[in-house]
Amino acid sequence: MNRRHVVFLSAVTLLAAAFLGWKLADPEARESRRIQKRLSALATEISFPENESAVRKLTYADRVGAYFADPTDFSIALGPRSIEGIHSRAQLEEGCRGIRAVSRGLEVSFLDITPTLQADRQRAIAHLTSKIYFKGDPDYWVQEFRLHLALADHQWRITRIETVRTMRR
Repeated sequence: MNRRHVVFLSAVTLLAAAFLGWKLADPEARESRRIQKRLSALATEISFPENESAVRKLTYADRVGAYFADPTDFSIALGPRSIEGIHSRAQLEEGCRGIRAVSRGLEVSFLDITPTLQADRQRAIAHLTSKIYFKGDPDYWVQEFRLHLALADHQWRITRIETVRTMRR
């Protein structure tokens, strides 16, 4: 390889590294990735198998509740189930205990998480599609949600969650 090739490859490598550094240093992109990771972790926490350990069963509501602000505004309709109004974290955790007590298992996944940061970078709105399956139900639910989040104590917490109505009746 001659000297021109070495100089050219060095320049291309330097430009690629600079672009990657710029992309990773972008605060908006970084916060968007943090929101995506946080919401993916929420889906994992919400899900539980039928044969979950006793300790995990006891801590279920606290683990899920940690992802929500106190209070949180709900406007959710999922088939025959619905939640409306502003609820405290204690009420949310009590609801989680109820779901955990009556459900044999739950699988939740969030697809296409698309966060949009507000100008102050302390608030965001995330759109996502959820796939929800209660063990024993004949089918799973696919529903689009809009989540409003706020940054508190270095963690993104949900302040409002609403069902996105995609078809009008």
